[in-house]
Amino acid sequence: MSKRNKMYLVTGAAGFLGSTVCRKLVERNEKVRAFVLEGDKSAKYLPEEVEIAYGDLCNKDDLERFFETPEDMEVIVLHIASIVTVNPDYSQKVMDVNVGGTENIIEMCKEHKVSKLVYCSSTGAIPEEAKGTIRECEGSIPLDPERIKGCYSLSKAMATNVVLKAAKEGLNACVVHPSGILGPEDFTKLVSEESGCKQMKFFLPISVANLIAGVLEEKAKKTGEKPLMTTFSVYNLARNNRLDSSKASKDLGYTTRSYRETIRDEIRWLKETGKIA
Repeated sequence: MSKRNKMYLVTGAAGFLGSTVCRKLVERNEKVRAFVLEGDKSAKYLPEEVEIAYGDLCNKDDLERFFETPEDMEVIVLHIASIVTVNPDYSQKVMDVNVGGTENIIEMCKEHKVSKLVYCSSTGAIPEEAKGTIRECEGSIPLDPERIKGCYSLSKAMATNVVLKAAKEGLNACVVHPSGILGPEDFTKLVSEESGCKQMKFFLPISVANLIAGVLEEKAKKTGEKPLMTTFSVYNLARNNRLDSSKASKDLGYTTRSYRETIRDEIRWLKETGKIA
């Protein structure tokens, strides 16, 4: 059983990772308060034990209400929220939410004297090596545009540096760098049901995938619709993704399972929920 005076504050709680974290915490009988963007339809899939606080990371009044807890409450913040995009072009909104929102979270953590902050970054924030194993950066991430490609990855790198700086200044904070996440119970709109199911039907050589992605991007420019596949998303799959997870294994007991097992579970869930036949 968890301590009665401990609460987890989870941002991005309606997303794929955030909702899974919330479910796992509820299974441990922890108190959970979820920060969810107003109108997010995925919020209905959160466990009923989760207290939901609606708001925007860029609105400090919303965050103030989210952080309000009794003085004797131990508070642990899991900052998972961000805008994810496969469009590499610069977006002020992405920067405002991913970087500015993280700065706001850190400010709230300091003001409310939280016990710990865990920031969910991304492997995309770590500069890519041309070959060999990629390891997390010590101290801070060099913002090299040649090795960190795309607005999303750059925003996560910048936000990570903000967290690392706060940690150096005394905030009890740490950073995790997950890669692409697969599995069942993805109720989010990060990848539409239609596109996700279509992509499961075929596998293509990178050269062919890039050619098709280019055509789809050109078509999207004319129609205004989001392309099923982009050259940047193909790059992310084809890039050097040899990432070292030994620190997570040593410090957190992190383990992996076979890719086949994950895909099998995801397909089973898609069938059970009627998303595919």
